[in-house]
Amino acid sequence: MRKQIIALMTVGLILTSAIPALAETSTTSPTSSASSSKLSPQEKADQNTARLQKEILRIQNTQKMQQALGPIRDLQKQEADLRSQIKTVRDQIHQQIKTNRQAKNYDVIVTALNGLIAAQSDISALETLAQTCQADWQQLKSDKQANNEQAISTDLQKIQADIQNRISAMQKVLSDLQNISQGLNTPASSTPQTAQKTTVQQ
Repeated sequence: MRKQIIALMTVGLILTSAIPALAETSTTSPTSSASSSKLSPQEKADQNTARLQKEILRIQNTQKMQQALGPIRDLQKQEADLRSQIKTVRDQIHQQIKTNRQAKNYDVIVTALNGLIAAQSDISALETLAQTCQADWQQLKSDKQANNEQAISTDLQKIQADIQNRISAMQKVLSDLQNISQGLNTPASSTPQTAQKTTVQQ
């Protein structure tokens, strides 16, 4: 019985607190609509002007963004081309190693593997730049959501510099791989024939 009384009291408190809130909502909405209808023609014109100016500013910011992204898109095309070249040479190296292994050209393979080891520092630097670029793209997304125009401009400059640095690093990696591939084309060294022909005496 005691629990039922407590439950009834709780429901009563909830209803008591909710009714004024509902009453306030029902009374404020006609007032707000009435106040908006009481605007003078000049005030309505001012509101429309402010809305149109805001739209103009949004379009101008979009144009600025597109113009700033133009050089970045061009750099991304170079980056994609280099990425494709790196993949081609890397696949070629794998095939060359396989061919040299079948030919038992082990010295050439060891030289190539040592070259790949030396290239790891350049590959690591490229991956680090990729992470930096990704973080800057994420920062640009956040600043766009916050409508921080000054920060957006800075972000775009950083991203452009990031991609330029990545292109330089990719060119270095490509050069490393091309040198390794060229070394794998070295023909197997011919071993001198030391055995002498002997005549079989009957």
